[in-house]
Amino acid sequence: MEKIINIICHPKYIVLYFKDQFYKIIITILSFFIVAASLVAIYDYNTKYYSDAYVDSITNMVINHSEEMDLVFADNKLQGSEYTIKSEEVCLIFMKDAVPSNAFGVLLIFNEDKVTYYYQAMLKYEVSYADLGISSFTFADVQANSNVAKLKLSLLIDNVLIKANKTAQTFMLLSDLINLTMYYAASILLALIVSRFVNPQIELKYRIRICLYDSIVFFIVVVFAFLFGISWLKYVALVMPAVYSVMSFKSIVRIR
Repeated sequence: MEKIINIICHPKYIVLYFKDQFYKIIITILSFFIVAASLVAIYDYNTKYYSDAYVDSITNMVINHSEEMDLVFADNKLQGSEYTIKSEEVCLIFMKDAVPSNAFGVLLIFNEDKVTYYYQAMLKYEVSYADLGISSFTFADVQANSNVAKLKLSLLIDNVLIKANKTAQTFMLLSDLINLTMYYAASILLALIVSRFVNPQIELKYRIRICLYDSIVFFIVVVFAFLFGISWLKYVALVMPAVYSVMSFKSIVRIR
């Protein structure tokens, strides 16, 4: 326990562990990584990926084009002609089962009996209209400013995104874990570079051990970033191992 406290709170004492075997260092790092990754997973799986404002923006996109659409939704089936609506972040395709080659962001394909959701043309989720539980309406009613038809359209889009939310959350988690790993690797490299300027006399094998222990503070800051929802702390986490390496290597006179 004393060792963990020193690693987290007293970087100048990290030099005491310069002879630790690499497998012990890796086990310690993995333990902190698992804790940080678990918190990231809890945060991501408790975050509603698509806000009410986002649903409203998509609904308004459809409403603005409804005059040109002859679609009818009845008995859990969609009927009418092909139509496509695009913006910078979302693409809606009606009555055409085809993924554009340049698809990006959110793609929703509304076919006769189901909706297919894509994210970045990679993640895919399908849901039938029967599972969404939306009653009949026409896009002509939407265009005629019927509040009931607008509500049903909004519920249709909202229910699709709610069903796809787990898929989006999984993608978010994978993206966050990849970023976590890349930022951590960058923080180690930065710590090694800084330590070389602070104390160039230390042998590489000892320098790596000390910097790896210094890098554990990265996960501590990341944990605080997710616990308190302070996104800019992730950038602080990137430089903290370098700060710790300055304190660690300044305290070293000689290693032998």
